[in-house]
Amino acid sequence: MGLIEEEIKELRQLMRDFKSGKCNSDHVNSMIGIFSQTEKRAKMMLQAYSLAAKHNTRHLKRLVSANLIGDGEAIDTTTGDPETEKVKCPGKDFELIERSQCLDWSGEQKFPECNGCEVGMTTKNVLLGRK
Repeated sequence: MGLIEEEIKELRQLMRDFKSGKCNSDHVNSMIGIFSQTEKRAKMMLQAYSLAAKHNTRHLKRLVSANLIGDGEAIDTTTGDPETEKVKCPGKDFELIERSQCLDWSGEQKFPECNGCEVGMTTKNVLLGRK
């Protein structure tokens, strides 16, 4: 599931929680602020990727090397442990999986869709220290 779809589900759950009295308006306002900031950055990334796709990948590589955008992975860094960080797996319809699972799947020959996967290569770099 993509970031936008996930946030829509979270917003709907937030609305249900607010209506049922499980959270107060201060919490809702805080969450809306967080979602708004995420949306702004997602729009900026989408614009950058759209421009790069329109012109050529050289511009995308410049944006990545300038550290303005990432190389296509989405990470949930709530734990701080690299093995349990979440990444979006292209082979699993962009489902969030742990890096350790990604390393296991990309290291096995029975998952040919993992060959050449950028998320898998980044995972190998992070967990195995490859450069």
